[in-house]
Amino acid sequence: MVVVMIASAVIIVGGILGVRALRPAPSSHPAPSSAPATANCSQLRDAAVRMYALDQKGTSIALALEMFGPRIADATIKRCTEDKWPPEVVACYGAARTVNAFEGCVDKLPREQVERLVADTSPKAIGMIPEPQATASAHPDPACAAAVAAAIDAMVASGSTAAKQAPAEERAGISAELAKAAPLMKTAIIRVCSDDKWPPQVIACFGKARADVDLSTCAAQLPDDARAHFNKAIAEAVGAPDVVP
Repeated sequence: MVVVMIASAVIIVGGILGVRALRPAPSSHPAPSSAPATANCSQLRDAAVRMYALDQKGTSIALALEMFGPRIADATIKRCTEDKWPPEVVACYGAARTVNAFEGCVDKLPREQVERLVADTSPKAIGMIPEPQATASAHPDPACAAAVAAAIDAMVASGSTAAKQAPAEERAGISAELAKAAPLMKTAIIRVCSDDKWPPQVIACFGKARADVDLSTCAAQLPDDARAHFNKAIAEAVGAPDVVP
C-alpha cells in the first residue's frame, strides 16, 4: 500500500506522486492564425478523459479520474476554445487511442499553447492533489518515534521503489521529492502509531524496515482500523488523492 501511494504520488506530480506532464511543443512551430478556428472543441470532452485514463491505467489514480474527469475535460475544452486550436489538432486529439498519439497531437500546437494546456490540466489546477499535511500526536510514543524515524530515514537513503523503477533522468527528482516529504511522513506515522497504540511487534517491524515495501509489510500486521488510519496518514503526508482503499 505504501508503495502504491508513493508511486501514485510520483505519477501525479512528476516527482513524488502525479499525472505525467505533456512534452513541450518545439518552439519552431508557427503562431496560430488570427482567423477563428472552425473546430468543435466540445468533441474533446471524452478524448481528454480518455487520455488521462490511458496515462494512469493500472494505478490507483485511475479511480480519481471518475471524480476529476469532468474538470480535466472542461479545462481542455477551455484551452481549445480560447486558443482556437486548428481543426486538424482537434480531430487528431479525438482520434488518438494511445498516450504517444495524444502527445503527438498536442505537439502540433505552439509551445505557449502547450504550456497553458499543461498548467490548466495539472493535478493541482483541477484540485486532484491536496496539500501535503500531517498532524502531530499530542502524546507521541518514544518507541514509535524511534522506529518510524529509523524506517523513513532508511527508505530515503535507499530510494523508493518508484524512483528505482523510473527512467534514469527522473530518479534524482523523485528522490528529492521523497526526502522533502520525509518529515511529514514521520510526523503522520508517529501520530497513528502512538494514538492507535500499535502492537510491539509492529513497532519492531518498522524499526527494522529499510524500504517502502517493508513499510507495507509491517502495516499489513495492523488491525483493519489501524491500517486504514496508517494509509490515510501516508496519503495526507505525501499529498496523494485519498482514493486508495
